[in-house]
Amino acid sequence: MRHRCKLILGFLSVIFVSSIFASNLPEGALQALEPEMFTTMKAQADIYQEQLLAAHPVIVALFSPAGGQFVLYRPGQAPLIAPVLPQAQDYEFATLVEHAAMSTYAVAIRGINDSTHFDWQNQLQEYQKKIGAADASINNLTVSSSEKILFHRILGKTNDFMTQSLKQNTLSPQNTANYADSLKPDFVRLSKLVIDAQVNHWMGVTADWKKLLGKDWGHTYGVVLYIDTRPQNNIFLAVLAYYMGESAVGKQLFYFTTQSYSPTAEQAIEQLAKTMPDKVLANQVYGGYYLSYSQILGQTARAAMKAYSGSNHP
Repeated sequence: MRHRCKLILGFLSVIFVSSIFASNLPEGALQALEPEMFTTMKAQADIYQEQLLAAHPVIVALFSPAGGQFVLYRPGQAPLIAPVLPQAQDYEFATLVEHAAMSTYAVAIRGINDSTHFDWQNQLQEYQKKIGAADASINNLTVSSSEKILFHRILGKTNDFMTQSLKQNTLSPQNTANYADSLKPDFVRLSKLVIDAQVNHWMGVTADWKKLLGKDWGHTYGVVLYIDTRPQNNIFLAVLAYYMGESAVGKQLFYFTTQSYSPTAEQAIEQLAKTMPDKVLANQVYGGYYLSYSQILGQTARAAMKAYSGSNHP
């Protein structure tokens, strides 16, 4: 609690000491508030980030093609980067095979929906060459025999679907649906392969870090930066919530999305530094960390919608 009080005071001091410079024009006086607000918020975010890292450990979990990356920030110490997945290549190969099959399905659906303007034949022909080359290379991979069989089977079904569609010179909705259905049991096995690898590894890493931090674990923050917009399906968030407690979500544990396939820990920390002061201000002004987002604005919006529906509008 002492750490958080210091952060709150630091945040509020930046807000209240910042000056606002207005234009001489009447409308400009109001318009000048907006850029000043961004300058002020950027300044306070930088200060908050510095204060946060000086007072709290922070665990950052990032998307990566090799199964993720975890970084531990501790006050006064260099960042600690966790080991990658023991069989990171296996994970990467599995996801590449899955993505190949999914991409083929996506091309087919687009071709069905827009056969006039989309050259699906050329797309499939070019992609089929790459599928064939990838399938031929599987036996040379350093993965288990069962994984090789699974990879072959998925790419084989994908190649067969391509061959059938190109031979018939048409994309049948039924054939496309059958192709997708045929992949379901293989995708279940593939998903188990990659999920087991991630869960076992990152659970172990987080457990070790919890022991390492000891009494500091209680005021540790967690940040997940991932390309998926569905936090409820995210393994990293689930792993951190397991050790930090589900009640930590939205308070000490946060999930942010990114469009980057190579996000950095620095970006995650910056996002956390931008988000936390908003919650601090909401708590000071509205009396709760979430009131400004859910109850205050939510109640106002619901009242406006009720009034609108009660008017003569259709």
